[in-house]
Parts: sequence; structure tokens; C-alpha cells
Amino acid sequence: MWQKAFAPESWSNWALVIVGIGAVIAALITLRTIKRQTSATEVAANAAKVSADIARTDIQLFISKERARIGIKLNDLDLLHPFKPTLYVVEYDVLFYGATAAFISDTSVWATDAESPEFDQTKLPIVELPKVIKPNIEVIKCRTWLWLKLEWIDEINRGKRLIHFHGFIRYTDVFMIPRETKFRYLWNPPSSLYGSDTGIWIKCGPEDANSET
Repeated sequence: MWQKAFAPESWSNWALVIVGIGAVIAALITLRTIKRQTSATEVAANAAKVSADIARTDIQLFISKERARIGIKLNDLDLLHPFKPTLYVVEYDVLFYGATAAFISDTSVWATDAESPEFDQTKLPIVELPKVIKPNIEVIKCRTWLWLKLEWIDEINRGKRLIHFHGFIRYTDVFMIPRETKFRYLWNPPSSLYGSDTGIWIKCGPEDANSET
């Protein structure tokens, strides 16, 4: 039987077998090569993604460090010395932080009395702010007006009438990113609860009423 299997008339069949085995071996080698190439491509792609993430993080850190930031600090409310009868002054400071300039696009500020947190949203600009705030400016003194009837002062001091101060400052930093500082405060008259003999401004409203982007 073995002699017949290797007889000359069987050689053509064995040739086909050898060719088939060779094809299988070649296919296995090709698949292994493709697998290696795919793994290398995936490694390269992952490395590129990690590098891009690191670069993006570095850029964000740089922007966060160098960008302009604007804040608000309110001075005590003086209800004993009106500017004119029924006209009082609310003084506040615009604070500037950062190593680069801020380009002001829009502002709004308003001080008003109200018997509930739902108060008038009438817009008045912050006229003291320049169009461009440079890095060497730290504090800008500002003020706005508060109209009160004289008979309301006692109600305010007893906490029966509320004084609100609210507004926003919109600007663009040097990286061309729009920013906004929003603020909303409520005046609390002198009270042992706050440990103040002159009254104090406290932040109020929803979380986004006092925010910086």
C-alpha cells in the first residue's frame, strides 16, 4: 500500500498536498505579520492619543494660569448718609486677577429694594470699567445708586425690607474665550447672628447666580 501511495502515478496528488501545506503555512505567517502590524498600529495610535491628551492638559493649565479673572467685593452699605434725599450710594470694587488683559463686552449692575427675592432686572452698565482691563490694574472703584424712601430705612434695619445687589460682567480673555462673572448679594442689617455692627452683604440666589467662567 505504501509503495502504491508513493508510486509515480501518485506524485501529482502529493504535489497538491505539498502546495496546500505551503499555502497554509504562508497564510499563518501572513496572519501573524498582520497581527503584529495591527498591534504596532494600535500602540502608535494609543501613544498619539496620550500625547494629545497631555498637550491638551498642558494648554488648559497654561490658559488657566495666564487668563484674566474678574471678581466683585462690596463695601458696607451706608444708610445713615444719603447722597441726596431718597438716593443712596452702593460702593463696590471690581477686582482683577491674571497675567493678561480682559476685554469687556457687556456689564450690568443694579441695587434695589424688594420684599421678595423676585426683584427688578433693570440693567445699568458699570460705567467705571474701561473697555480693556490691563494686568497692572488690581482694583477699580465703582458705585451704583439705590433709591429708597426715608420711611423704609427702619424696615430695612429690622430686616422687614430687603436690599439686593446683582449683575454681571462679560468679557473675553486674550485666548479669545468668552468669560462671565455673575454676582447676586443680599444686604443683612446689623445682627449678632453675623457678628457685625454695621451689616453685611451675603451671597444669595441659586448656585449660578454667583459664578465665574
